[in-house]
Amino acid sequence: MMRKSFEMFKDNDYGFSINFSYLDLDNPYTIAYLKALIKQYPQTAQKLTIEITETEAIQNYDTVHNFISEIKNYGVKISLDDFGTGFSNFSQISKLDLDFVKIDGSIISKVLEDKKIESIFQSIIELAHTMNLKIVAEFVSSKEIFEYLAQFDIDFAQGYFIGKPEPYLQEG
Repeated sequence: MMRKSFEMFKDNDYGFSINFSYLDLDNPYTIAYLKALIKQYPQTAQKLTIEITETEAIQNYDTVHNFISEIKNYGVKISLDDFGTGFSNFSQISKLDLDFVKIDGSIISKVLEDKKIESIFQSIIELAHTMNLKIVAEFVSSKEIFEYLAQFDIDFAQGYFIGKPEPYLQEG
């Protein structure tokens, strides 16, 4: 899938993301394969964002920090996926050189109906702005949610209101 992604995005201006779990980051074969692709497609690598998933499974933040430090030298951006779920270690996360946080859909989907969730959402926004991180909101499923988010300087939105996933059809 990584090779297909690099090949698909090499000839256009779109950015793309690949999800990596802690197990992927801790796997030398996966990292070596990613680096080989980056060296083969250096311009495409600058369009890539690695989304780190399942942050509650991180056992060694040094492994994650070292990966981020090395991979960013190639122009790759780093996002923390599903932010706001689990029991993220905020003091450790603050040490990582992130570019984006992606606020989990479970928060976005309930932000208009639950005052506690709304408070969590606003705290995440404040934290992200303080850390100079770009913000991605997942699960933007309605005009009402989209308009609510617009007042908080969200950088990107994903969800059915924006557009439904479609299969990629190659020409030829």
